[in-house]
Amino acid sequence: MENDEKSLSQVMNKVAGDGYVNEFRLSEGKMTLGKDTKQYYPEDLLITKSYRFEGETDPGDMAVLYLIHTNDGKKGILVDAYGTYSDRKLSDFLKNVPVSKDDESREA
Repeated sequence: MENDEKSLSQVMNKVAGDGYVNEFRLSEGKMTLGKDTKQYYPEDLLITKSYRFEGETDPGDMAVLYLIHTNDGKKGILVDAYGTYSDRKLSDFLKNVPVSKDDESREA
């Protein structure tokens, strides 16, 4: 995937065209996708791609966008800050999620 986009919203709009329209949320140590109540554990997920955005003027704008697939064929996105602003519980959860060997993390 080419990454000519510079902002998080531009990349989110682009990946939405590829079907990444729902957002994952972490709750009580499990992920849910969109309005679905099904819960996913780290082993149920695969990070297929990630994009890192650096806040040029504000470190609070630093973020990571993850494209994630589930073991039952669904896909969605997850956004987190990185560095000192990252969500500790989310970071700990993501450490246990497998990453696709094809993941070519991108900096925007």
